[in-house]
Amino acid sequence: MRLQREAKMAKKDIDGQIKKTGKITDNFICLPDPEDVYTWYFIVFGLTDPAQYNGGFYLGKVRCKDNYPASAPNIGLFTDNGKYRTFKQQPDGICLSISDFHPESWNPAWKVSQIVMGLTSFWLDNEYTYGSIESYDYDSKLDLTPAQWSTKWAMESRASVMEHEKFKQIFEPYAAAIGITTQEDLPSWIDLRALLVKKEAERIEAEKVRVEQAKIKAEQDKIAAQEKAKKDAEEKAKYIIENRVKIIQDYFKMVRKQGLTHKVRDLKPNVK
Repeated sequence: MRLQREAKMAKKDIDGQIKKTGKITDNFICLPDPEDVYTWYFIVFGLTDPAQYNGGFYLGKVRCKDNYPASAPNIGLFTDNGKYRTFKQQPDGICLSISDFHPESWNPAWKVSQIVMGLTSFWLDNEYTYGSIESYDYDSKLDLTPAQWSTKWAMESRASVMEHEKFKQIFEPYAAAIGITTQEDLPSWIDLRALLVKKEAERIEAEKVRVEQAKIKAEQDKIAAQEKAKKDAEEKAKYIIENRVKIIQDYFKMVRKQGLTHKVRDLKPNVK
């Protein structure tokens, strides 16, 4: 079976790189799910240009059709990155000329490892596609530039990937070889952490101000409501006093009009 042969070749290539250099020299590792040879997982790493991806590790999946290699596979990512949406954001994957979005451009000679290489190549250009990050995908509350978001996600990617069940199941034996066991601390990360700390402090201070202003407004509204109620009561009492005679006279006119005088004959307007 084609995919089984590819799996053996992929593992042989990975072991050869490690034996020769002590690490994986490609900027990715790609292996099949032990329980499903049609589903392959990969980790892209070692991206340095653009700089915001430097130090990042990005876990993704290639899902081959049952008739592979006759049909193109589906490609997607699990790790937030700043270039493409994740499966969580877009379950149907990324639109690429090497994916099932474009069956007309699929080449059956391509191997799964070459598909990941193609994804990496598309990753590093500025071309927009269905599945690219949109402006509304960013959290506006944090107010970061797209490059800063990518840097933030690169900082967080290592822990995210290592916690994923497929990393533990498939890639853990190669962790040292891809460099994920070492926590980097790049200058851009240090700068961004300082910025995030500053923004968090500003957010906390702004929230304190908002809460205090809300309290002040609530107290002002309470006082205004009390003053209005008092004014309304005073105006009502004043109206009654000023119009007492007319109110009583109008009442007895209504009684006479309705023929109810006999019911109130003992009631006489006490006008002073």
